Amino acid sequence: MICLTNIQSIFFNNQEVTCILTNEIYFLNLFHKYKLLKNILLTFKEIRKYYLPYEYIHSPNR
Repeated sequence: MICLTNIQSIFFNNQEVTCILTNEIYFLNLFHKYKLLKNILLTFKEIRKYYLPYEYIHSPNR
């Protein structure tokens, strides 16, 4: 069973990014102009390398 622990909605390169955190995996839904572009399943390291820094996603000000 995957336990969802948090959901974040942020903007990155003019795309709404909804991040659903699990124990080890992020599910990213990238939307642009109401059209679904991608549903991506990435590991934590891949997201940190190619998408968003963990510190940015979890910033208290977000």
